Amino acid sequence: MDSRRLRGRGASSTTATSSLVEIDRRHCLRVDPFSPRSGPCLRCATLHDACLHLGPPQPRCSRKCEIRPFRLDVHGTRARSEVDHANTALRLLKDPLDSFKLRNLSRDVHVSYSPLPLAPSAPQLHMIWPRHELSHGDFVRDTLLTLGHLLASEQMPAGTLAFSGIAAAAAAAGLTARRSVCTFERREPTLPRCPRSACYGAVHLCEVGRIRPGAQTLRAMGILDEGLGLPPAHDPPAVAAAGASTLRVLLARRQRRRLLSNVDALLGECRRAARVDGYRVECVAASLGAMNMSEAARAVRAADVLVSMHGGDVIHGLHLLPGRAVVEVVNYGFRYAPETWLDQYKRVLEPSLRHVRAVLAPQVDPAAGRIVNQAWNAAGTLPWEQLERALRAVARGKGDRTTTIGAATPRAGSAAASRLQRWVDFYADVNAKEAATRAAALAARGKAKGLGGKAKSRGGTGGGKAKGRAAHRARPADRTS
Repeated sequence: MDSRRLRGRGASSTTATSSLVEIDRRHCLRVDPFSPRSGPCLRCATLHDACLHLGPPQPRCSRKCEIRPFRLDVHGTRARSEVDHANTALRLLKDPLDSFKLRNLSRDVHVSYSPLPLAPSAPQLHMIWPRHELSHGDFVRDTLLTLGHLLASEQMPAGTLAFSGIAAAAAAAGLTARRSVCTFERREPTLPRCPRSACYGAVHLCEVGRIRPGAQTLRAMGILDEGLGLPPAHDPPAVAAAGASTLRVLLARRQRRRLLSNVDALLGECRRAARVDGYRVECVAASLGAMNMSEAARAVRAADVLVSMHGGDVIHGLHLLPGRAVVEVVNYGFRYAPETWLDQYKRVLEPSLRHVRAVLAPQVDPAAGRIVNQAWNAAGTLPWEQLERALRAVARGKGDRTTTIGAATPRAGSAAASRLQRWVDFYADVNAKEAATRAAALAARGKAKGLGGKAKSRGGTGGGKAKGRAAHRARPADRTS
């Protein structure tokens, strides 16, 4: 295992170096959303001789539960220093149900000076709080891909993986086929709960980093697909050069929000279309969210192009073979969203897959004289002509790996144009606020480092400064005596 052990603040060097482990800093990004720098894929604070006691499952809370979902008691002479160090090291851990808040483990991890009450049932346990636990796409992007990468690179620690919960438990089927998995805060129908009371030689409280976009994302999903029984993904040429005469298109059919409302019409147009740039087009539709993960992965693996509205179904594109393509459909107003939001799936898919963004035309309500269905979360209607242009871009494989197939701009001065301008202004304001927040965070970090350097040069502590000032005041008197 390629691990790096760092010293944490507020703990002795012996305890700190043995209680914080960081695994693989080359292929992941820091958890801090304002920092693009590299960070560990897995960052764990270790508590030795610890006992985990589960409370009632809490489906709607993690950080602010009045009835706590679990209690972790740490025993032994080094318990206090290890608990303090863990709270410091994981101070930025996110609440899995509300990623805009910090989880704060101080109410759940406790020091016990008594001996270990039970013999350890296992050598170690790794506890993980996924970011955006309730979302399928976010869980796959932020947590599952990183763990898949650790499996593919043989850096995954041994032992059971305990998750606070996984709402999209089907997405983790490839992981559960390779590792023992349980939950400790919520009860998931398809996942076992961790033992109600058990002691371990070491419990690792872990924070998962986001995998760096690149070829390793497809390898990470490939190792998880192999756990589902799929054959290893090879590296065939791109769609346009594959030598096949058929372009197989899979339309993702969703049941609730953010769906393509004219899937059946697109299937009919696809059957009537003769060819697209020399390819015979075959279109099928599937509700990927209603399938188990093995069925969904096989359906996507058999396609050359996946077409889906922006959302969790786009992440299924990672089941495609290298060189294939994803057509991501977005509403007109959403094209002005911050890049961190708009391009979240595009970054994961590239560079192994082609990405085409199809921007829908603004829809105008004639009675109200305003644009409707502009939100990112709304359904949309994709014209066949626009899908055909997107498929032509895929078949030709020209230009950048990301191609935008846009819609006509509303006539200047029209009601549609004025409504659209409001969305442009709104997202511009969001972008500006995000940039200002990022700049302030970086400035504060730089200022803190500067103050730390000054403190060290002046003696480091307040006592050192006081002694220095006293000595300075004494020097003139010494010289006159």
